[in-house]
Amino acid sequence: MKIEFNFDIELTSLCNARCIFCPHDKVVRKRGVMKEVLVDKIVEEISAINRHVNVRVGFAGMGEPLLKMDLLRKAVYRLHQERIPVIVVTNGERLKDEATDIMEKIQSIMISFSGYDKQSYEAIHGLDYEKVLKNIEFAQQKFPGKITIQCVLLPEIKKRRQEIDTFWKQMEIKVSFVPLHTRGGFMTNLEVGRERRLQCLTFPCNIFRKVNFISSDGLILSCCHDIQQENIIGDCRKMTQEQILAEKESWAALNPKGFRICQHCVDFSLD
Repeated sequence: MKIEFNFDIELTSLCNARCIFCPHDKVVRKRGVMKEVLVDKIVEEISAINRHVNVRVGFAGMGEPLLKMDLLRKAVYRLHQERIPVIVVTNGERLKDEATDIMEKIQSIMISFSGYDKQSYEAIHGLDYEKVLKNIEFAQQKFPGKITIQCVLLPEIKKRRQEIDTFWKQMEIKVSFVPLHTRGGFMTNLEVGRERRLQCLTFPCNIFRKVNFISSDGLILSCCHDIQQENIIGDCRKMTQEQILAEKESWAALNPKGFRICQHCVDFSLD
């Protein structure tokens, strides 16, 4: 089934990790949890769209979705009824027995795990290495093939890439090496490859064109990199997803040069 559109839902902007490549500390919008009634509304509207356009739903954003297991469970069960593929992006710290029923009903679990040993991992993520690794092993045993490790290509990771690749392959777990980028220009302290900085952005990019990013307070932002809420495309509390999709078309036509953050963006993941 070809996926024509993606919804990225931020159930919560709260997070239990402090990853050095994440701009979490630069988020100025109010941190919180999406209200259950709003989650229900969004899921029902996505289900309606899926009847004529093949969609996929991801739970990620600037927070850790497994911190709100009750909301995630309810949304996943409803989307599963509609046969809508679901991806959960997590740091794995809460990937325990109580998440088993959710894992059973989703298409893929993307686990952010950068590092090559205990010291490097804990310095990068600020979480307990043994605990998270044990959770990953548990998930892989229960649902082989659903787990993918996302490893950000920090400079020190690049040097150990082959070693890291071998480590996960021995556990029969897929690993995806994710290019380091500036998150819309907010992560200027990280070393990003010159060849990526010099690429020209064509707007609307495929992220804007093919993804609705829904923040935990119900706003549709230009993308997940709009961490300071500069570009509010719509409000899910007042508009339907169909109306917001139409609104995005208007925004693309009125902003041929893109937004301010686009001028600093090096995320070409959907190109």
